[in-house]
Amino acid sequence: MLFLFFAFLLNFFSSAQETNEFWKTKDYRYWTEKECETMLVDSPWAKNVLYNSNGYVVQLFSALPIRRALARQKQIASNYEKLSQEKRQELDKEAEEFLSTRFPNAIVVHIISGHHLGRSVLGRPDSLPCPYWQNQTTETLKDTVSLIPSKGRRIPLERFVISQPNVCEFQFIFPRHSQGRPVLSQEDKFLRLEFTGPPAWSIGSNRLNQNPERMLFEFKLSDMKINGDPAY
Repeated sequence: MLFLFFAFLLNFFSSAQETNEFWKTKDYRYWTEKECETMLVDSPWAKNVLYNSNGYVVQLFSALPIRRALARQKQIASNYEKLSQEKRQELDKEAEEFLSTRFPNAIVVHIISGHHLGRSVLGRPDSLPCPYWQNQTTETLKDTVSLIPSKGRRIPLERFVISQPNVCEFQFIFPRHSQGRPVLSQEDKFLRLEFTGPPAWSIGSNRLNQNPERMLFEFKLSDMKINGDPAY
């Protein structure tokens, strides 16, 4: 039953994306809370996958649409429309400063690992402490985490960042250029993220599978275009 519920949610979000690409026609300052959640969970720049009982949300944080959704979420949480003009201007300035950040040399991928299925596909998951990721470093992950353009080249991890000890959220940072040229070219059709996660519980038993979980997320570049170019 739980799996069917998850499949229904994925289908719902997918259908909404196909019929209502609000990011193409609507200023981010007018996005609804539901639209922000859709952008952050199931959009051209965000994917969610269930591996056994653990949900993963993967966001291309360096892509402007993702950060627009985060900025708008903060406005909504602050009851932006009900604030005084002065307070709104303060939030506007803060949002513009946040959105003005550029990533000329990096592709930043934000991962949220949720242990609660219902929340892992609805906005921000309940993210519990995760010893596996807390114990990882750039060095331990460099051979198991990579970006893969459609040509099949593997772009190695440049840096791993996990800043909060009690929340299972972290970032993979990759170079935007490799061997003197951009990671993505006009010939590429998609961008994949591949990484190894912690061993999973074996289905139908109460023991830990010793084999690490291999995960693959794919982003279609033709759906990620802003002003004619893929945003990533």
